[in-house]
Amino acid sequence: MRILVVGAGIGGLFAGIALREAGFDVEICERYPEPRPVGAGLTLWANALKLFRRYGMLDQLLAASGACEHTEFRTATGRTLSRVSLGELVERFGLPTVCVHRHDVSDILLERFGTVGLHLGREVVAVHQDADGVEATFADGKRRRADVLVGADGINSVVRKTLHPQVSPHYDGQTVWRGIVDVGDVPATSFVAFGRGARAGWSPMGRGRVYWFAARFQPAGAPDRGDEMKHDLLQEFGSWAEPLGRIIEATPADAISRSDVFVLPRLPSWVTGRIALLGDAAHAMAPHVAQGACLAVEDAVVLALRLASSHDPHTGLRRYADERRARVGVVIDEARSVGRLAAMNGPISSRLRDAAMRLTPSRAMVAGFARPAGYEVT
Repeated sequence: MRILVVGAGIGGLFAGIALREAGFDVEICERYPEPRPVGAGLTLWANALKLFRRYGMLDQLLAASGACEHTEFRTATGRTLSRVSLGELVERFGLPTVCVHRHDVSDILLERFGTVGLHLGREVVAVHQDADGVEATFADGKRRRADVLVGADGINSVVRKTLHPQVSPHYDGQTVWRGIVDVGDVPATSFVAFGRGARAGWSPMGRGRVYWFAARFQPAGAPDRGDEMKHDLLQEFGSWAEPLGRIIEATPADAISRSDVFVLPRLPSWVTGRIALLGDAAHAMAPHVAQGACLAVEDAVVLALRLASSHDPHTGLRRYADERRARVGVVIDEARSVGRLAAMNGPISSRLRDAAMRLTPSRAMVAGFARPAGYEVT
């Protein structure tokens, strides 16, 4: 069976690896001349690390990552609301929680997949299927046929628009700034601080690097309040929980990214005939529970396993979609719940949120992390 994967992001590359390992003839088409992962750092939990281990990439990933041994929730003034040991997850699952640069993950996946079957600078502009297969049309007018086509081309997926032309991403209400900076000696603790309608935090990335983010709930496209972006950030977040201000100050202005967060409504289906969606093309969500990349990796492996164990592609793709829609739906619901807490900006509601977090037992926090992190692909 020939499978064409559209998109060479984390989900698309992992799908190529898993599908090839399952015995399929796989090609990946990427619109850019070289893969360009969006964002800075990402968190990978045990559910994803198990799958990197399954395909022989765990050691490389851990070498490029920073382990988070604890996570803290704080107020904007720096008062600790809760401190959770992630070591309990290590004891339970045998794997750490890590923060890693998206580019490092992409490099690991590219090395594992190789150059054979990888087509860069090939933009898919349309897909069409018939009873015998799927045909992709590229920007240069050339076409490519396959037995199955996988749309792993992100939140603005061309493939999804073919299946669901009426569905568009919508603004989640928040703008996020991100950066990575070398700070030398980094403790193995991450934190998230909550203010009124805003939040910020950082995670160790290993090798003396820190990934940080700051988010504010505001209208889409709202301009920076100061003369320039970094000044705006320091005005609002510079006096927040130590050492956030120093970390932002140490980051060069041209190394700070800004993006409005968009999400997808739940799709009526992830599969139509021989075409399947995967990762953000199927379920882009706000980053409140840091599971987006993990879910894309899970999608990739489940897709490969269900196709390999089914007597025809239609059955395999239906099994994949049914299984993944149920799993992802649970995580989306949790992300929305956390997002509602983060968006509280009233003086009373934000204090009540902080009090609730302070009174929540650490074991309940660990259980909340363990629910998505403990997922097993079988």
